[in-house]
Amino acid sequence: MKHEILWAGQPVLASPPEGLWSIACDWREGWPGDWHHANPSEQISAGGWTILKGEVNACGGAWVIEDAYRSQGRALKGVRRFTWKGSRLAPKVTLSVRFGCEDRSVESRQGTLCRVRRHK
Repeated sequence: MKHEILWAGQPVLASPPEGLWSIACDWREGWPGDWHHANPSEQISAGGWTILKGEVNACGGAWVIEDAYRSQGRALKGVRRFTWKGSRLAPKVTLSVRFGCEDRSVESRQGTLCRVRRHK
């Protein structure tokens, strides 16, 4: 499943193929390792926000994740919340925020970033 941020109805940012959310549970040679990925299981709209919810099962527990997005003028405000639901601490964790973008000129677009589109 792919999630996209749209500008004037056209996609400008998209989630990576492996999932919108990525969490690494280890470090190897100074870099994050043992990656786990997931996509949202729920999408709702409330008070002008598009809210995505779900979880990533990783690091010996579950990371409950909630993203909220909304337009602010010609910008997109995004807030991500990670909540750890595990029986013990997860000592070597990297919480990742990733989107890919297409190589297009923003000057050719009219409008604002306004919604998240979900593909199955």
